Amino acid sequence: MRLVSLLISTLLLLWGGAGGLAAEQGQKVYVTADTVNIRTGPGTTFPVLRVVRVDTELEVTGEEGEWYRVKLEGGKEGWIAKSTVTLDPPATVIIKQLEETVRQQRQRINSLSQAVTLASERKRALEEQIGKMQEVIGALQGKREEIRRQERKWWLLISMGVLVVGWGLGFLAGYFVKRREDQRFQEMVAAANPR
Repeated sequence: MRLVSLLISTLLLLWGGAGGLAAEQGQKVYVTADTVNIRTGPGTTFPVLRVVRVDTELEVTGEEGEWYRVKLEGGKEGWIAKSTVTLDPPATVIIKQLEETVRQQRQRINSLSQAVTLASERKRALEEQIGKMQEVIGALQGKREEIRRQERKWWLLISMGVLVVGWGLGFLAGYFVKRREDQRFQEMVAAANPR
């Protein structure tokens, strides 16, 4: 890890990236050397306030010449040489950010997986209810057809009954009409032959 940090620091120095940093107030900078002194003022003549290690993240609160004023833990401020920091997050910070992103994505996948499982269970339950409803509908349709058949039988029986009753009434009416005619005929014959 130190070798990687040393290589990054060397490359930044060779390309002029570290010396010409222009960080704005509130921007983060990262320590590129193994250990760097944070001083009480903008120069090497000021006393060392604290020592920070490679990849330490610091917030810029101001600048003077080739020095940044940075915020330290506990609210104190100190000065660090621009040549010992970079605006680009180091690999360790990027890895931590990526690990956090992966962790969040895994949580999201887990919650989506649970949602899919729940939706699948609901779908299965709905399909079961639909199946039961279809069975009930099928049974009701069967009952409806049976009722229709029974209705047709009753209408047939009623029609036959009406026919039989009508034939019977017609027969009786004819019988009584014939009998009445026979009686009249006999009355006429008796009136024509007085004895």
